[in-house]
Amino acid sequence: TGRNRRTVKQTGGRAEPETDTAMEPAAAVVPAVTVLVPDFRSAVWVIEEPGIDRVIVDEGQQDKPEQLMELAEFAHSQGKKLLFRLPPVLRSREAEKLCDCRKLLTGSGLDGLVLRTADEAGLVCGAGWDIPVVLDHSFYTWNRQALVFLRKAFGSRLSYTTLPLELNQRELSERGCRSSELVVYGYAPLMVTAGCVGKTAEV
Repeated sequence: TGRNRRTVKQTGGRAEPETDTAMEPAAAVVPAVTVLVPDFRSAVWVIEEPGIDRVIVDEGQQDKPEQLMELAEFAHSQGKKLLFRLPPVLRSREAEKLCDCRKLLTGSGLDGLVLRTADEAGLVCGAGWDIPVVLDHSFYTWNRQALVFLRKAFGSRLSYTTLPLELNQRELSERGCRSSELVVYGYAPLMVTAGCVGKTAEV
């Protein structure tokens, strides 16, 4: 069913309080469990499960905004939130599809979009999409400077970030885990590329 199970940590990082207001969350963060699913069928099953707060539908379902609307209504009836994750690589044809169904996506009742690249941030924020955003673990948030920049850039539209998979405990402590999500279970791809390795490799 779900490919990733995640938890949001309410506090973390250094023991001393953070004084930079840009690092403070827009609102108090409540610990929650999020599950990433590949399709609508898995989403329905997960939404019905107790103890799960948010469900993220993967980008393979972007051609079905009407079903996203129905799924969002079902999730809300169960007291859950539904988010939609954008592709790992935003090619021109994927960007065109997203722009074509922008009104359906923003009006579908989704509780947010999960952004994975800076290109997606430029598309969503540059076009003024009126929907909250979440930054996936592939989005660069490795240090406090990056977090300060991104919180200022996104403003109140940014719901939370995802902790990078590559950081160890010491590095996470230096970064700070407040208002961030931690991936605790699932599979991560070894590599994501815009080109086809099979077609470009020399035999």
